[in-house]
Amino acid sequence: MDFILTNLPKADLVLALWIFELIAVFIDLIMGLYKAKSLNYLITSDGLKRSANKIILYYSLMAFGSMMDIAAFGLEFVSVPYVSILFCIFVLAIEGKSVFERASDKERRRLMNGAKDVTAILASKDDIAKAVHEYLTRKEKDNETK
Repeated sequence: MDFILTNLPKADLVLALWIFELIAVFIDLIMGLYKAKSLNYLITSDGLKRSANKIILYYSLMAFGSMMDIAAFGLEFVSVPYVSILFCIFVLAIEGKSVFERASDKERRRLMNGAKDVTAILASKDDIAKAVHEYLTRKEKDNETK
């Protein structure tokens, strides 16, 4: 830990950036729950899992940014953690877009994905009917032989 505090430029700033990311993910989770409730969706643990995965992904990104900042500081290129700041701005932009995205847009995308699934099922309806017919025929033959 002393190594990081000694070699990471403005370590207090980097720590604040990490906290900002955690707060941004938490705000996105709360807004997601609010939007789900307003659309009468069943609220499950999937949102929590996605939020946990986002935190892991974002903190991995920030860890790499911090390592790059330490390397640049060690080579005396910079004295400000530019990479960490850039990565934090990137994550905050993603989370901000998610928060301000209208629930109706998310609903429209969900319906479009559902329509694609229905289209794929309808396109293969002949194959499904044939498979069901073969299964029922096989079952009848099995019952007759017993």
